[in-house]
Amino acid sequence: MKINKYSLTFTIFSIILITFIIYNTLCSKKNIEPYSNISSTPTLLTDDKYYTSTPDLWDKNKTKPLIGGQKFYNVNITIKDGDTLVDSVESTGSSIAGAHAGAGAGADTGPDTGPGAHAGAGAHAGAGADTGPGVDTGPGADTGSIKPMDFGNFSNLVKCKNLEGATVCEGEACKNYVPTEVITCKSQSDESTTSSNQYDCDRNDKGDCINKYEIARKEAERLAEPKINCKGEWIKTTDCSSDCKGGFLKEIYKIITKPSINGEKCPVSENSKRNSNQPCNDHLLCSGKYKIKTTKHGPGKQPAGWGLSAWNAHGAKRNDSSSWVAVHQGDHWPMIWDVTKNNNNTYNIKTTSHGPGKQPAGWGLSAWNAHGAKRNNSSSRVAVHSGDYWPMKWNIIPGNKKDTWRINTTAHGPGKQPAGWGLSAWHAHGAKRNGSSSWVNVHSGDYWPMNWKFIKV
Repeated sequence: MKINKYSLTFTIFSIILITFIIYNTLCSKKNIEPYSNISSTPTLLTDDKYYTSTPDLWDKNKTKPLIGGQKFYNVNITIKDGDTLVDSVESTGSSIAGAHAGAGAGADTGPDTGPGAHAGAGAHAGAGADTGPGVDTGPGADTGSIKPMDFGNFSNLVKCKNLEGATVCEGEACKNYVPTEVITCKSQSDESTTSSNQYDCDRNDKGDCINKYEIARKEAERLAEPKINCKGEWIKTTDCSSDCKGGFLKEIYKIITKPSINGEKCPVSENSKRNSNQPCNDHLLCSGKYKIKTTKHGPGKQPAGWGLSAWNAHGAKRNDSSSWVAVHQGDHWPMIWDVTKNNNNTYNIKTTSHGPGKQPAGWGLSAWNAHGAKRNNSSSRVAVHSGDYWPMKWNIIPGNKKDTWRINTTAHGPGKQPAGWGLSAWHAHGAKRNGSSSWVNVHSGDYWPMNWKFIKV
């Protein structure tokens, strides 16, 4: 039989067309986009796969609703360029009319009955759609728009809601609950930390669920407790804020009664410290540089305001390593002294450089009842000396007048100097140098020693 070439061509073309239609119907992927129009978005079913041309938008907006309120629920999204993005996302909506729309005639030949059957215009319409073997019949058939998740044992769930927001089970009731619709559940153990979109909850910046139930429980406990306010007190300690004059005793806060969860909190934490208004260490002079000046001394005929001085010239030079000490009126000849407190609360009193008096810095104030410095058995002349061997360590204590200090010797063996003799200045009794200055001595007792003013510079 002779075959017409036109008939052969038509037959081959028909076979190809039918094959294409069948393949396209059974195997093609559905194109969807975020925020698609509700009338054109296909129904999204568990385990179906879809193409998208906007993977970046899917990744950014995958948990946001489409127009019409639908969210995606266990949907596998396959990217057009071949990369695969698998997302499990929550759903609070149901199927959309017009889903699974295809081309051609023919509809479901099997009875889609039961709860959630495929109702809606054009459902499962299209050539070859759901026909033949494998049609949706049997136990695993699509019996609803979106399948409920299999949560297994519900014993650890505290609350489950359906898509309309109504509670379907809570607490003990969830143990025997068998889901027949799409639900969202909260786990008692995982709710506060999970990042899974399985849980219908508000989320913090990290994507974790905000556990409103736990917050509410704690608030209820807070309101249920008797209101007890914090009681505490500040207790003075022996610690001082300074190791010299100007410090204040420290106080420490002790809680007597802890507050309840709804009571007034303590003003500060336990063992907090602050300074009280009670001065401490006022008997100790602070280290620093000072001008040291006389107060008036009647028996010694000594005027007030003359400054303690040391020069290695002008008749005050004792030798190349020491100078006699005097007091002098005015500000030109008196010395600025470097006073340093030691750990045992004694003091080193040393010179600073004095150009007009040719006095080097760092020579220490000294007193010996020997070596040409003995005045009598009760007094000694005062000098400054280089090095550390001959200078004296002094006790500086509050004076007999307000804001004054006494400068007393400690024992100095090599200089045969007794302790407790006070620094003195008189403009008489053989101590007058001239009309503007006096030699300085130390003297036993309280009558002849001077009360001195320390003026910090």
